[in-house]
Formats: sequence, C-alpha cells, structure tokens
Amino acid sequence: MINQAINTGKKISFQHFFYNGSRQRVMRNNGEVYTVSPYLTIWKNDRYYMVGWADNRSEVRSFRIDRMAVPMLTDEPAVPRPEGFDPYAYYCTLTKMYGKGPEMDITLCCDDTLMNNIIDRFGDDFAFERADESHFRATVHVNASDTFWGWVFEYVGRMKVEAPEEAKQMYLDRLSRALEE
Repeated sequence: MINQAINTGKKISFQHFFYNGSRQRVMRNNGEVYTVSPYLTIWKNDRYYMVGWADNRSEVRSFRIDRMAVPMLTDEPAVPRPEGFDPYAYYCTLTKMYGKGPEMDITLCCDDTLMNNIIDRFGDDFAFERADESHFRATVHVNASDTFWGWVFEYVGRMKVEAPEEAKQMYLDRLSRALEE
C-alpha cells in the first residue's frame, strides 16, 4: 500500500501503535488516524521505516512500518517533498547500536515506559516478566560494548542492570570512569 501511494502520488492513512509495559499494543494518541504523504521507505537497524509528510505535524516524519495498523490508500494527492529534503541526510539521522564487547545475556529492570525502547532495540522475542506494578524485567542478549552502555545510561533512573554480576560490574566501572573524567 505504501509503495502504491508513492507510485501514484497519493496519501495514506493509518493508526500507529506502541507497546505498553505489559507488552500489549496500544494505539498512539488515543487511536488518532495519521494522514501521511509517503516519500520513501528506509531499511535501517533491521527495521523498515516510511518517511513522509505528516499532516498532523506539518513536517517530514518517519514511522516504523511494523508499528502501523493496516495503511489505507486515500484519494488525496500527496504533499510534494519539501524543497531541499535530502533522503540520505534523513537516513543518517536514524541511529544504530554497534561496537565491540563481550556478548552476554543481561537482565534489565525497566520502567514500563521503556517497553518500546527495549522492543525497538532487541525485537519482541526476549525473556520478560513483571517486576512490580510499574516495572518489568527483560533478559536480552547483547554485545556489551561502550555503545550498549551509552544506551543504558540514556535511561538512568528508569533502567537498572540486575544480572549477571559481571554486567553489573561493567556498568559500575563505566559509572566510575564517567565521574572521574
């Protein structure tokens, strides 16, 4: 449907969802229907994204295709690409986790608001359990590189490394280094 819209110069409409802390799909913005003029699709970080003009935001946005409810082709003509829009520059703004470090399974205790972030990073096939009313545990297989730890630091106060002890020590070492430097 997205390719058909791009090829025919039409808009698409769809609902977009996220995962809550119980790994349930929830429609964004109370089920708002997004209307978008798709320009291109991008494969980045093992995910497909659709990039286009979002009418509700009046700007170019990207949407994870696997987080779209079934898109529908509309009869509305697409909004032309903004002058100076550079698809390659836009592509480069999407992030990737890489680096060299030991591979290991790490258990993270996370605030429910981080379920999307965990699924985005590791897919939805990971060991999962509720920790309490507002937290969950995720055991994920990672490359424990500096890039991974930087990602963990991004969620300080909302994500905690619980196991194994080796990973906890790696995290503490990086925290100490950060304070020293």
